[in-house]
Amino acid sequence: MCRRRGDAMRAIIGGALSPRERAIHWRTITDDAPLRPADFMNALEEASVETSAGWAIAFSHDHYLTTCGGAQNCINDEETALRAGGWAYLHFCPVQPLPLLSDVSAAADMRLLASLNGRRVGVVTMADVMTALTLLERRTGTVVFIIHHLLGHAPELIAEAVATCPKARTFFWAHDLFALCPSIHLLRNDAAFCGAPPLDSGACGICVAGEERPGHSARMRRFLETTQPTLLAPSDTILQLWRQRMDFSGPSLVLSPCGVDFAPYAPVRPEGGPLRVGFLGGDLHGKGWTVFAALAAWHRGDSRYAFFQLGTRDLAATNVTHVHAEVSRSNRQAMVEAVGKTNLDVVINWSLFYESFSFTAIEAAAGGAFVIARKSAGNVWPLISGLGPSRGVAVETEIELQAMFVEGRVLDLAAQADRRRGRLTLNCGAGSILL
Repeated sequence: MCRRRGDAMRAIIGGALSPRERAIHWRTITDDAPLRPADFMNALEEASVETSAGWAIAFSHDHYLTTCGGAQNCINDEETALRAGGWAYLHFCPVQPLPLLSDVSAAADMRLLASLNGRRVGVVTMADVMTALTLLERRTGTVVFIIHHLLGHAPELIAEAVATCPKARTFFWAHDLFALCPSIHLLRNDAAFCGAPPLDSGACGICVAGEERPGHSARMRRFLETTQPTLLAPSDTILQLWRQRMDFSGPSLVLSPCGVDFAPYAPVRPEGGPLRVGFLGGDLHGKGWTVFAALAAWHRGDSRYAFFQLGTRDLAATNVTHVHAEVSRSNRQAMVEAVGKTNLDVVINWSLFYESFSFTAIEAAAGGAFVIARKSAGNVWPLISGLGPSRGVAVETEIELQAMFVEGRVLDLAAQADRRRGRLTLNCGAGSILL
């Protein structure tokens, strides 16, 4: 197993590309032409009729209505809560997604995909957005900006947009560590967490993101200094690291995306059979898939264990059974339900990222599984340990993880675990401040 893992790591490092090299292969969301400014304003005016509280203007890196992930979950929940509270929710993402900031351009050349109150409106230019925002503030009086992510954006243009509404409040979400480096999870050469060393560090000199980082960092700092936002973080874990590395002294709040409402009793579980061990998600090395797949392959033929992967795509891995599970805007409990229906005893969450929250960890626990977490994976272990005793265990190294299975200690841990199931209780993001 060690040799196979070593080969995989060498392939990952050898195949690492700089953000600009990766950007070459990224395609646009749509080839639609921009809407006429009058058509865009008509859509906003129609929504104004039913809006009593104000306008929330949100920016993120992709189309949250058609993609799924942690930040997208937060945007969905925020939109739902604010709309219920009488707000209009206007969201923009770049038509050209990028794995880095967009180069500075004229506002008329920056194309964005607009969505209003959970429905796609169409393509607009940033120049038309600025004009519309000026009119909205004059007519409604209440506008707030919520910056969920700047990937693919030119922060200078968003700062200009914010300036069109001088009375508006601005919130900036620290969903990850993109403010520190174009490598959003701070994985040096896609392989190992670097911790955001000083900009002149030799460690940056050997990383594919190192050349881009100084300019990226300067642009992000200027954006924060210009817009003076309130920083929102999904956990205290990410907030503390973010503030330390960014030297940010502005106001900040921790807004957890969700919690769990556990049932009073655990369900009766089938007797006998192998320990059912799962992994939630796709084949991302940074999320721990490589480690899980290697562990499953090593224990092929070991009757003590059965391995499962829950996600949208069958990864065809050795000794791993695929179970389809797809979280969507309309079914946020899908992964929780899949963990329960599969009767997973243990879920391995071996994220190499410095996780800001970890939906997969809380979904595993809500589904009744005992969670094995990598101790240094940001908020994963604080999240699991905070749910109560016997919900999981933190492991320092991959060797220690392997030993737990070879020696069978994981069987004893799972037997003593709190196996009650529950449902995610969804929170409302910036809505908890604005409502």
